[in-house]
Amino acid sequence: MRSTYCGLLLASILCSAPASASAQSENLRVAGSFTPNSRCAAQISDGGVIRFPRISSKNLTAGGTHSLGERRANLTVRCTGPMRFSLRVTDEQHGTAAAGIVAMGDDYAYGAGVARGRRLGAYEILVETSETNADGVTALPLISEDDGVHWTAPGAAPELALKASSQGRIAWRTTSNTLAPEPMQTLSIGLLIRPTLNMRDESPISDSIELRGGATFTLFYL
Repeated sequence: MRSTYCGLLLASILCSAPASASAQSENLRVAGSFTPNSRCAAQISDGGVIRFPRISSKNLTAGGTHSLGERRANLTVRCTGPMRFSLRVTDEQHGTAAAGIVAMGDDYAYGAGVARGRRLGAYEILVETSETNADGVTALPLISEDDGVHWTAPGAAPELALKASSQGRIAWRTTSNTLAPEPMQTLSIGLLIRPTLNMRDESPISDSIELRGGATFTLFYL
């Protein structure tokens, strides 16, 4: 059963301003919260606001890509009692991701918007598996590619990229001998956000361009 939602809003400014602009900040924001209900509620740390430096186009090389680095956030789900649930992440800028610029491949690229015909970039959302715990113990991720019908365990990598897929879901377990999501009351998830600018278009940037992306986390009770 579908339950609550959490939104990520990603925004930045790529501008042709003078060099002093490159020292300013508050360019990229990731913000969101779940709508509480009677069983589970959740929130993103620090109000979900993530800051990157303002980028001046004079500091970028045309014809390539430019990483904005990495920022962390924490997503916490709290339920009134042990619950089995999963999360789906939906790209609200589907179709705008620049191809071939994120490390995990295009299936993991979330769109960052379009301006004057230019796809501005893409970003990845990753789970820090070592920073995820349920009710005080380490939580192990499970992934589904078919809307939760079948579950598999990913490898033991410290990071798990979340697919920008309408059929993909992620859930958790606390014991290693099961491939089924397990009930939990409190889940704390470490998130990584990695945006990359698309500078492969050789045309110059003559004024400010806003980089925007959006993703919706949907929680499903199982």
